[in-house]
Amino acid sequence: MRTLHQWHTDNDAEDPAGMAGKDLGWILLDVLDSDVRQFRKNKEVVNVYEWLHSEGV
Repeated sequence: MRTLHQWHTDNDAEDPAGMAGKDLGWILLDVLDSDVRQFRKNKEVVNVYEWLHSEGV
């Protein structure tokens, strides 16, 4: 399996590590969006996601 970093390197990206990080962020956002639990996003140096614990979930 190829990594995101390798894919960007193979496609001549100027910043393969940065682009792979952005891709991973979008993948995480999609996973959290499809989760039944609720999360709060805090903008810091990077995005931080906090699970909002509620009864029965």
